[in-house]
Amino acid sequence: MKLLLSILALSSVCVFARENAPGQTGAPSGASEGDLRIAAQANFESGEAELVKIRAEIEKERLPLNEELTKLEDQLVAAKKRLEERRRLADTLNLDSSNLNLELKVRSDENAYLANLLDEFVAGFESRLLPGEFSGYEKLVGDAQLAVENPNLAEKDRFGLRLSVLTTSLERLKQVVGGERRPIEVLDPNGVLIKGTMALIGPIAVFGAADRSIYGVVAANAESSLAILRPLDPTMNSGIADIIESGKGLLPFDPTRGGALQELIEKTSIMDTFLHGGPIMWPILACSIFAMGISLERILFLFREKTRRRFPDIDAIYELTSDGALTQAVEVGAQSKDFVARMLGNALSHGRKSLHTAIQRGSAIEVKRFSRGLWILDTCITMAPLLGLLGTVTGMMSSFDAIGRASDAASGANSVVGGIAEALIATAAGLLIAIASLIPLNYLNEQIEKA
Repeated sequence: MKLLLSILALSSVCVFARENAPGQTGAPSGASEGDLRIAAQANFESGEAELVKIRAEIEKERLPLNEELTKLEDQLVAAKKRLEERRRLADTLNLDSSNLNLELKVRSDENAYLANLLDEFVAGFESRLLPGEFSGYEKLVGDAQLAVENPNLAEKDRFGLRLSVLTTSLERLKQVVGGERRPIEVLDPNGVLIKGTMALIGPIAVFGAADRSIYGVVAANAESSLAILRPLDPTMNSGIADIIESGKGLLPFDPTRGGALQELIEKTSIMDTFLHGGPIMWPILACSIFAMGISLERILFLFREKTRRRFPDIDAIYELTSDGALTQAVEVGAQSKDFVARMLGNALSHGRKSLHTAIQRGSAIEVKRFSRGLWILDTCITMAPLLGLLGTVTGMMSSFDAIGRASDAASGANSVVGGIAEALIATAAGLLIAIASLIPLNYLNEQIEKA
């Protein structure tokens, strides 16, 4: 502002000098030209001095302004530098944020994967328990299974309950490997509840009654939560008793980790398999009895007829017929045990009009006698597979009905397996009877044709 006022003052001095120049209008009268020139020169010098003064002031003012400008420029450079640093820091933070988000996603996926693994482990933990063990782990497993669907629990609490099952499983494994004894109640083969002690040795669970009346292996019971006792060979009872009482004893070595022993105690008889096939097995059994009876009767019949063959009687009938002694030929045929001789004698006795027709009738009578009961065998062969297929249908119906009625996955799976087994047993039995009956049927037909 001070510089601006100085410039305005200099301008007014120049204007004043120009107004007092020679020849200008309004000059004072009577002034000489020299006086005017002197006055103008004085004004000019005064203005020039003022200009020098103003320039000096301008120069004086410009130095601080330059310093201030330099300072501001330095501040601007510093601000730009700080801005660049802030931008680099922001880029670094954005990159770190992206990396953190990616790491968070990876950890989240890992947590989900671990959660699924733990859920599968908890779900399968019950199936890995030996019979009679579940009662001691029922609450732990139940809490872990319910935690999955509980929205009020934090994620770490859910993991804690699942991990507790895993930890308990590892502790149980250590105990089982070294052997463990615990009191338990089981059902004997007759369904009577008995109390005693169970010893867990690896994959085997043996049991001894408290009164030492019965020993055996503890097995799962599909129809009850209580385990069932499967007695073994009596020679093993002493070893089981020693293990139950003192924790030491001898047991047969099973390299299949309990598989062979389990197969031994679960071995079923033919009657058990038959009953497991369902109600349809009874008519299949009836077909089997009829088919076997007819087959044996017909085979014995053919054997008896072969032993009764009398070729001399047939030759005698031919000779008597050639000689015209038809009456004697008929008597020989009637008295003979050979079915061919009887057929010829019967034909000669009724063949006065047409011997050919009489022979056909006689052979038809013998063929009918040979074929007696074969229709029953043929019916059994046809009916047995149909009954087996009917058993398949009823078994599958039971399976699907069990799926609809099952309250949980485990019981539903057991019911489905039982229904499918029933269906397959009935089908196999029907096909087996049909195949077994078809062989004697074809054999008998062949023998009849030969006869």
